[in-house]
Amino acid sequence: MDEYRRTEWFRFEFKPPLQGKLKIAKVMGREVASSEGLIEIIDISPSGMKLSTHLEIPIDDAIIVAVRFTINQLELCYEANLVWHKGSYYGLRLHTSEQQEESLVQEIKYYAKKNKVEMKDSRRFQKQENRQVYGETYQVYQLHGGHRKWMNRFWDEDQAIKFAKKFQNTIVVHAKSQAVVYGKDVQ
Repeated sequence: MDEYRRTEWFRFEFKPPLQGKLKIAKVMGREVASSEGLIEIIDISPSGMKLSTHLEIPIDDAIIVAVRFTINQLELCYEANLVWHKGSYYGLRLHTSEQQEESLVQEIKYYAKKNKVEMKDSRRFQKQENRQVYGETYQVYQLHGGHRKWMNRFWDEDQAIKFAKKFQNTIVVHAKSQAVVYGKDVQ
């Protein structure tokens, strides 16, 4: 399995942890029937979360879990892969669309405001939110046989370039203008 590296532009920490439930949803692409176990969500980002649970689930790309929790009286359910495990803690990579990520960000912001929780790095959060609204994101692609293969999205050009430099044949593209800001594109 590839080494997991976190690249999100923010994470929200729940104090106290948010209660939820988790179950195994699929194994090797096939749906399975499993019972739900209790979890505590420690922190969350638009594409991942850290949780604590007494459950013991192997870290395997073939296993997809379903995580369910309520925030702002809205029940959310996402499928995810387990990407790391240490003691009773697990890291999950959520299977979310861009629209689901945006919706989750809005729910977290509302939760923080309602519970009078100060967002960490709120100046950066606002800057990133503005970039999202105006399309100022940077896409990292790897070039394969004359085609682009999407790798990741960043809200910061420097982070995108730093990430791209770790791989061969990569480019960084400004999402709105489609201008290549790093690397040489396919001719």
